[in-house]
Amino acid sequence: MGNELTEHNILLAKAAGSILTNYVWTAESAARSKAFALQNGFDPVKILCGIDVWAQSSEGPGRLRETYPKEIGGGTGTGLGVAKLAEVGLGSGLFAPAWPYEHFPSQSDPEAVERSMWTGNPLPETLCCSCTVRDRHSTLNYMAEPILKNAHEYPAGSENFFYTDFKQAFEQFVCPSGTAEKNRAVAGLVSKSLLPRPVLYAGAQKTLFGQTGIVGKRYSRGNKHI
Repeated sequence: MGNELTEHNILLAKAAGSILTNYVWTAESAARSKAFALQNGFDPVKILCGIDVWAQSSEGPGRLRETYPKEIGGGTGTGLGVAKLAEVGLGSGLFAPAWPYEHFPSQSDPEAVERSMWTGNPLPETLCCSCTVRDRHSTLNYMAEPILKNAHEYPAGSENFFYTDFKQAFEQFVCPSGTAEKNRAVAGLVSKSLLPRPVLYAGAQKTLFGQTGIVGKRYSRGNKHI
C-alpha cells in the first residue's frame, strides 16, 4: 500500500479514483504526495493518508505502532493528524476507529471518549485504561483539534456517508398490543447512532445528534475516510 503517492501506485489511484495509504507518513511525505499528484493530473484530495487510531495505545516490547504526530498520534490525538493533512490539502483515512470501545473499560464511558475525539469535548472524569503512562490520552491540544474541525458535512445515508458505532442494529420486538417480547429481536437501523454534529447555539458550540452526519469523503466498514 505504501505511505505516500508514488510512481508505484499512481496508476492504481487513477483507476480507482482515490487511494488510501498506510499510516506511517510524515509531513514531508504528505507534501511529496501532493506534489506528485499535481504533476500527474491527480486530485490531491483523493489521496487518503491513513491515521492509526490504535497507535496511541501502542506499548510494550517490540516494534511499536506509530502515526502522525509521532509521539501522541492516534487515539485522542487523531484530530491532529487530520488537521495536518487538511493543511497540506490531502484527505484522511482512519484505521481502527473502534479504538474507544476496544481500549477502554465500560466504566470509562467509551462513547464519551469517541465524542471527545470527534468534537473536542473534555474526556470523561472516569477515564482509566491499561496504559502504563498516566494521562497518556490527555494529550496537548486534543480539545483544540478535534476530527470534526476539518471534516465536511454530508447527509446520512448518501454515497459519501457511512458510520457505525459498532452496536448491532436490532431492537426489542413489540407486539401490536404494545407489549415487548423479552427474547425476540427485530432488525432496526434506527438503533444505531449518528455522528455528533456541532452546531452554534446561543453563541456557543454544542453537540447535537440529529439527521445529518459529518464526514469528508467516504466511509468504509473497516476504516473511516474523511
